[in-house]
Amino acid sequence: MQVGKGIEIGRFLSSTTQCKRPSKQNEDF
Repeated sequence: MQVGKGIEIGRFLSSTTQCKRPSKQNEDF
């Protein structure tokens, strides 16, 4: 359950704070 939530939040955060956060999550997707 936590993984699914993390992916959703991670995707949203990646889109919102793309500059602040590393492009690690972006590469994952």
